[in-house]
Amino acid sequence: MEYKPPDLIRSFGRGELPTSVNEWLERVVSTLDGSGQEDSGAQDKQRLLYLLDRRTNGRQMTVHPVLVHLSEDGRYGATKSFSFTGGSHRPAYLSAEDRELLPAILGNSSEYWSSGCFFSPTTIDAAAGARLLGRLLATGRCHWRDPGTPALERGEQRTGRVEWKFDQEGRQWPRLLVDGDAKVRALNIDPPWYVDPSKAIAGPIELDLTSETVATLLDAPGLEPESVEHVRAALTQSEARLPLPASVSGDLEPRTLQPVPQLLLRAWEPEPAHGGWSSFDPPEKAAVELSFDYEGMRVRSDDPRKVLQRVADGRLVRVRRDFECEGKAIGVLEKLRFVPLGDAGFRGAAGSHEPATVFVPHHDARDVEIFLIDFGQFGVPLLRENGWVVEIAADYPFHVIAGAPQWFAEISEGTNQWFDLDLGVEIDGEKHSLLPILVELLRDPRFRPGAKKLAAMPDAGQFPLRLGDGRLIVLPMERVRAILNTLIGLFAEDSLGDRGTLSLTTWNSSGLVELDETLGAGALRWSGGEHLRELGRKLHDFRGMPTIEVPRAFLGRLRPYQREGLNWLQFLREHDLSGVLADDMGLGKTVQVLAHLLVEKQAGRMKRPCLVVAPTSVNSNWRREAERFAPDLKVLVLYGPSRRERFAQLAEHDLALTTYSLLSRDREALLRQPYHMLILDEAQFVKNAKTRTAAVAGRIEAQHRQCLTGTPMENHLGELWSLFQILMPGFLGDAKQFRRLFRTPIETYDDASRREQLAKRVRPFLLRRTKDRVARELPPKTEVTRTIELRRAQRDLYESLRVAMHDKVRKEIACNGLERSTIVILDALLKLRQVCCDPRLLKIAQAHRVKRSAKLVALMEMLDQMLTEGRRILLFSQFTSMIALIEEELRARGIDWVRIIGDTRDRDTPVRRFQEGKVPLFLISLKAGGTGLNLTAADAVIHYDPWWNPAVEDQATDRAHRIGQGKPVFSYRLIVAGSVEEKMLALQARKRELAEGIYGARGGKGAAPLSAEDLDVLFRPLG
Repeated sequence: MEYKPPDLIRSFGRGELPTSVNEWLERVVSTLDGSGQEDSGAQDKQRLLYLLDRRTNGRQMTVHPVLVHLSEDGRYGATKSFSFTGGSHRPAYLSAEDRELLPAILGNSSEYWSSGCFFSPTTIDAAAGARLLGRLLATGRCHWRDPGTPALERGEQRTGRVEWKFDQEGRQWPRLLVDGDAKVRALNIDPPWYVDPSKAIAGPIELDLTSETVATLLDAPGLEPESVEHVRAALTQSEARLPLPASVSGDLEPRTLQPVPQLLLRAWEPEPAHGGWSSFDPPEKAAVELSFDYEGMRVRSDDPRKVLQRVADGRLVRVRRDFECEGKAIGVLEKLRFVPLGDAGFRGAAGSHEPATVFVPHHDARDVEIFLIDFGQFGVPLLRENGWVVEIAADYPFHVIAGAPQWFAEISEGTNQWFDLDLGVEIDGEKHSLLPILVELLRDPRFRPGAKKLAAMPDAGQFPLRLGDGRLIVLPMERVRAILNTLIGLFAEDSLGDRGTLSLTTWNSSGLVELDETLGAGALRWSGGEHLRELGRKLHDFRGMPTIEVPRAFLGRLRPYQREGLNWLQFLREHDLSGVLADDMGLGKTVQVLAHLLVEKQAGRMKRPCLVVAPTSVNSNWRREAERFAPDLKVLVLYGPSRRERFAQLAEHDLALTTYSLLSRDREALLRQPYHMLILDEAQFVKNAKTRTAAVAGRIEAQHRQCLTGTPMENHLGELWSLFQILMPGFLGDAKQFRRLFRTPIETYDDASRREQLAKRVRPFLLRRTKDRVARELPPKTEVTRTIELRRAQRDLYESLRVAMHDKVRKEIACNGLERSTIVILDALLKLRQVCCDPRLLKIAQAHRVKRSAKLVALMEMLDQMLTEGRRILLFSQFTSMIALIEEELRARGIDWVRIIGDTRDRDTPVRRFQEGKVPLFLISLKAGGTGLNLTAADAVIHYDPWWNPAVEDQATDRAHRIGQGKPVFSYRLIVAGSVEEKMLALQARKRELAEGIYGARGGKGAAPLSAEDLDVLFRPLG
């Protein structure tokens, strides 16, 4: 090739070109007559590996010798660096070949090495590169970048050429291409070689130019557009046909253009700028990065360039930056409470470079998490509306999805009344289940009952939920709380399956309606489960109940509310559901059930007998009512000494009657027979799930189950749970779940929302009507509390006993705690109440010296007056020994009476005598005769001593105030003024409010259990 002297280049205006370009041109021209050499060698494979790579700038070849560990199967293990001194010490892994190559690598390096060095990637001089590379390939241990790739082998020579390429800023750079394949790597050595990683081969490159010329061309600085024509003119003077940069046209004068702000939301790794945190310690690693776009040219505000340029389709585009506009954009971020990273006292993680245009929330911003969520929800849409381009990186932790999502609910029906529910949102056609996220919230201790976290959420607030892909949706707080409350009612946290769906039963179908109401009409898109949703609507509002004709075989007339009760019973039966008929005492629950049984028999569904379990006092009433209203039913009595002989006849009868006291004794015979229906009358007898009676009732095999009771709950919510555990096991969860989700929040913390949730849950399966609402034809009931003052001896006895008992109770509580002191507390209160009734009830000598009871005297005065007026009276006391004392006084006055107490076997005779008017006074022990009796001949009821629960007293009063009563009824309560009896009235009111809050129509507050403060009140002195 002909040598062109530097004078030729100078003649083309060397002074007009940058110095670096002129110097490069001279070196290119000076190489046009040079030549390169090629050398190679080969040695046997040994212990070391040689990793081949190239530097990004200049593409110089690098070699990194590494020591590898060989696994048992001959594969390469982990690599590590090693030292090489070149002295007499020769490690076993260094072969003779390696001892020659390593000094050659060091000797041909363009870097400085000291003796005893540790090897790292070493840059090789271009002149020696080809010779050294050939020797490395010959070892069979030379790999491209990674020991896991195949060892490189020598390949055929390939054709290469140098081409000029534009960068993003319009400059041109030379690039060596091999066979036009951009994936093949070129090494800038002399002569140039290529590496084809895909084929694990390396070989020389055939060029039209000398290696020295190519190497010098590749060392060119970036050519600015204004230098291109001068360089083209200079290079075309050579006969070597040097590659020319592309011509560029266009106006070199920049034009002014307003930029488009570009905001990138991304994660970042914070590190204190001065060894410690500055004004705030951010809990979340999130930042925003600001740049500006000038017609495709992006620049950060800290970039010093005043003019931007690029080449598009061969034309030069030059733009002058608008720093004023950029400053306004920065001001917008500052108004949104963002500050530059450095101003906040942070820098990027060690070893990283964070540009000056990275911003983080200002230290006085609100909670950073809330701030960034609000920015994503409101700030990002606002910026976009004002022309900003906002990009969100995949790792940004606060990617908020804008707009209201479309909610969906999917139902998959299974078998045995089970179905699966999925609930979530649909975004851009993709469904995201939210149940696992919401249930996880319920498992959070902050949302546990008692904390009242849900109730404390402000309705106007927003609640963020993170989807499975990391994005956030922000929902109204009021809606989230309502959904969580509904899920609590569905026991979501305990029934979430592996697929993220709720496994529910038909009992939960009313909750589907609640979900619909919670989200608003039309907001929830349903899929599947049409039958279940229709059932849920019926359970929720009792619309669509079947209208059942009263069977002809029923010899009586059902009142309108009793017809509704029959419809409800048939509805439950149709859908294999169970329930509690909880009408007030005296509203005819028995006749409603008898009509229900006749419907079943008339329809041919009663292929098995039905079993009624009732208190002994009520069983005879069932027999009489069945004979009167449903004589077509074949009734079998399973109580009395000869009952065992009748068990074999069970299958031949329609209705079998037994008692709670016999249920456990006769369990083997009763459990052998499957039943069409199990009816538990006065079901409060199984209110304690731990009793054997309740356990046997739960084991009876029956296609349908029904509880009858005017008091589904007398003392606490655990009694309600016990009934439903027999009717529908699992409906209210297990005992532990029920206590945690409902009983503790309601009884201990007066949680109104949980009380409402429980009321909604049981409402479809608990039908309760009160006399004042459905039996308006009943005469009025007047309740009168008569207070009695204790006289000297009885008063002194009460006070001395009160002081002693209060001291004993306090010591017991201090020693064992309140919960473990129950027996001592109840015994103390019992003794005080006995003093109020009559001191003779106490088995202590001090009490026997008191010969007169103020309450008994008052009672006898009342009886004398009321009997003179022709009143017919029911007198209740919980103490049978008190009834005995009253009987002594009645004998002395010549007053006739009948009684029922616990050991009364013939109950029909005293009932008949009283109802027929043969005696004016009926003495009844509260537990023996407080239920199951129909005593409408009475027009006055006297409660000699109050009971803890008002429901028990109400039941006793309802022996007289019931259907069939035609006269006004007066109910009297005798209370000793200032005593423990009077203070019990407040406790009664609390228990009544608790019951009404769950199954009543008026709501009410929850009742807390007896506390130490309550005890102090109960033990206060007489006023």
